[in-house]
Amino acid sequence: MAISTITTANDFVNAYFIQPAILAAASELAQVSPLCRQFNIVDKPATGVQIAVAASVWGTPDDGGAGVNTEYDAAEATDLSSTTFSTNGVTATAAEYGVRMDISDTLLEDAVDAMVLWDTVESTMVGALMLAIDDDICALFSGLSTSVGTSGADLTVAQLLSAFTGIRTRGNRAPDGLVAVLSNTQCDDIEAALIGTNAASAVYAGAADRFLAAAPGPNNGLTNGHVMYFRGNPVYGQGLCDTANAAADDVGAVFVPSTAANDAFATFGMVMKRLPRLETQRDASARATELVLTLRAAPFELRDLSGCKVVTGV
Repeated sequence: MAISTITTANDFVNAYFIQPAILAAASELAQVSPLCRQFNIVDKPATGVQIAVAASVWGTPDDGGAGVNTEYDAAEATDLSSTTFSTNGVTATAAEYGVRMDISDTLLEDAVDAMVLWDTVESTMVGALMLAIDDDICALFSGLSTSVGTSGADLTVAQLLSAFTGIRTRGNRAPDGLVAVLSNTQCDDIEAALIGTNAASAVYAGAADRFLAAAPGPNNGLTNGHVMYFRGNPVYGQGLCDTANAAADDVGAVFVPSTAANDAFATFGMVMKRLPRLETQRDASARATELVLTLRAAPFELRDLSGCKVVTGV
């Protein structure tokens, strides 16, 4: 006896019932731009910003007091000589970022849920631009003049510790703490060093919750890339960190992030000239709608010595 099946009657049976939902694509996390000091020049008659940085009148940090040992000694009834106050300027010029997507009339008319599709396209465009800005910020790490790490070798606990302590000994202050943005490989290196079964781990294991203040981040980085704490400061894992030395190394950084208390020493800044602007344009001949999202911004380095690049093997 012949049995009728969905194969024989395939014109009458839907293969799938499409749900009105779209799953997110795998993506890096846009997490670095909030760590930059923001300079808003929207509606200002300028293409960029200039920020004054005071020059030191007391020598250099960690110089044993050489810049103040006799320079400010005073003698009764003797005129003091004038000390010149001067500044250096840091400048940045805004650049344009943009993305366009076109959606056909037929797609919107026939989609299971056109609003879900439209919202997903918009959020995808925003995410693309935020990642582009983050990528440009990560590219600034290689420009920092101080560095830790060994080319072609794993990042060690001692090297990361040196990156943190060096910022302090160079005379910088960060009341709200420092931050590390490392490549995923560098994060793996540090976690492996802290949990390793060698003699070093026996030392660090007892110190992790005290001197090193190392601990897992919230949700182990699965929420916003915050992988762990080191010396009580957040460590973020990032897949946008540039490579160096013919792609043999990754370049991360430890630096002073922007906060109300840290801003006088913040390492990176970002000038915003045009806030994100989403516009639509009807293309009648194509029977489609163009969606165009643009902004004008530029990340830049504010203070070189308040950051330290971390260069280690991939």
